[in-house]
Amino acid sequence: MARIKMDAADRKASILAAAGKLAKKHGSSNLTRRMIAEAAKCSEALVTVYLGDNATARKAIAAYCKRNKIEEPSKEKQEAIGLKLRAHGPRDARRERVRTPREVKAIREKRPVRESKPAPAAKRETKPSPEAKRKPTAARQPKAPPVQQEQSASL
Repeated sequence: MARIKMDAADRKASILAAAGKLAKKHGSSNLTRRMIAEAAKCSEALVTVYLGDNATARKAIAAYCKRNKIEEPSKEKQEAIGLKLRAHGPRDARRERVRTPREVKAIREKRPVRESKPAPAAKRETKPSPEAKRKPTAARQPKAPPVQQEQSASL
């Protein structure tokens, strides 16, 4: 992002103009700081500095739209647009990891994702296998203690 030096009034005007264009397309209730920042080519922190918290920002954007006669989509359209914007894609919100297609499908169908590995079963006593019952081989037989030979005493 290139750094463009502007005074406060110009910066706020450019941020509000970008937010106004987005509000016309998506509706003000669906706007995020990230969307506004990308459209205004500034950081999210600057959007917060010039527009304030969410409630204040929404009021400022609504006032800007009213002043400039920008019409937002109807409430029904805004809801549909919001669902589309928030639909789960292959990346999660934080973009930390890529979701598998199976996870995305489960999220869209609103069902829990089953793990590919079965959960470990509780340990239970098992019967010895037939191999364990067979006779021990020579290699497994315990060694007998060495026999001590008596030494004859020769006198």
